[in-house]
Amino acid sequence: MCFGSLGKLFGVSKPPHPSDWVRAGAMEYDSATGILIIDFWKGLNVSLDEPPNMWIPEIPDTGSMLPVFGKGNNNLLLSGKNPSDHQKLIDFAKEGDIAVYRTAKFYAIHRIKRIAFGVIKKYIFRGDNNGVDDPDAALPEEIQYVAVGMIP
Repeated sequence: MCFGSLGKLFGVSKPPHPSDWVRAGAMEYDSATGILIIDFWKGLNVSLDEPPNMWIPEIPDTGSMLPVFGKGNNNLLLSGKNPSDHQKLIDFAKEGDIAVYRTAKFYAIHRIKRIAFGVIKKYIFRGDNNGVDDPDAALPEEIQYVAVGMIP
């Protein structure tokens, strides 16, 4: 994927990377087994009180995040175990990161295109393969998980 044009489109200067969330020292590749071991608790760039919850769902066939990921990929998603930790994860999320959110009308795993600060903080999302922003902005409490990586 050529990030230059996508970066301009989404207003970010560099592609989001798992290392934005997890320090490199917390990731270890076991060449004998082919398994990547990630110590999210010790390696997170966010200070949490408890180890985070992790969800690794298989992506459905929507095509909205192509070419970054699509049907059959698994995303590494984190949420806080308690409201304070979850808020820390949400506050750490920035434009260009990917998150799972649910509003009254819409449920998606898309990229944060913009964070609007006003009376109420809102997150504007867009799928990388979509031509327009998602129809509803998400409130911080509607963000359920943040993506820290992907398994192709």
